[in-house]
Amino acid sequence: MRDAKKIVVFSGAGISAAAGLRTYRGPDGLWNDAAIVKAAEALTLKTDPRFSWDHWGGMRRQIAGAEPTLAHLALAQFEAGLPEGYSLSIVTQNVDGLHTRAGSSGVIEFHGNVMKTRCSNPKCTLLPFADSEPHADSLPVCTMCGHGLRPDVVLFGETVDSNNVAAAKKLMKECGVLIVVGTTLEVQPAKSIVDIKKRFYSGVKTIWVNITPAGAFHWSFREVHTSGADKALPDILARLTGGHK
Repeated sequence: MRDAKKIVVFSGAGISAAAGLRTYRGPDGLWNDAAIVKAAEALTLKTDPRFSWDHWGGMRRQIAGAEPTLAHLALAQFEAGLPEGYSLSIVTQNVDGLHTRAGSSGVIEFHGNVMKTRCSNPKCTLLPFADSEPHADSLPVCTMCGHGLRPDVVLFGETVDSNNVAAAKKLMKECGVLIVVGTTLEVQPAKSIVDIKKRFYSGVKTIWVNITPAGAFHWSFREVHTSGADKALPDILARLTGGHK
C-alpha cells in the first residue's frame, strides 16, 4: 500500500443531498430536466443569458438557504485535527461551495462555484468574486469592460480549467488513500482523472461512499459503503489516522 498519510477525497453531488440540494442523476436528478440542461449550456448563456441566469440564480437561492452537511463538517474537522505528517485534499465536482463553507481549505472546485461571478469576456482582467445575488431583475454587466457577467461555473460545451486538471492529477498520483464520495464517476474528464482502476493497481486504498452501488467499479474499491456520507465518513476518517479526529 502507498503512503496512507496522503488522503484525497473526490466528492460529487451526493455529499450535498442531505443539505436539500438535488443531485444531477437518479430519479430526481437535475439532468433529467431538459430545461435545466439547456440552461447549463454555454450556447444558451450566449444566446439567451436571461434563461441561463434564471436557472443559476434559482440555484443560488437554494444554496444560500442550505447548510454544510455532517459529512462536509466531518471532513473539515478531520483536516483541522490531523496528526503531524498527514494531509487531506478535496477535489469536488460540486459548484455549491459547501466544502469551503464547512471550513475545509484548498478545495479544488473542479467545475467552479455558482456562488461566484466572473466576466464573460475572456480577455477581461476582472477576477471572479463572491456573489449570492440571483440577478432576477436585470442581467449583471461588467464594470470594467461592459460585457455580461456570468456564474463562475463550467457549462456544457466548455472545458475544465487546465490548472484544476493538473492539480487534481497530481493529487491522484501522490495519494495513498482515495475516498470517492457521492458521485458515480460517470462524468468526463473527472472519470479519467480519477482513473480508479489505475489507483487500485498502484496500491492506493480506494474507498467508495455512495447510496448508489459502485457497479462495474466495485472490484476497484478496497472498501465499499452503500450508505449516506453523513453516516459513513466520520468512522472512515477516524480509522485512517488510528482513531485521531
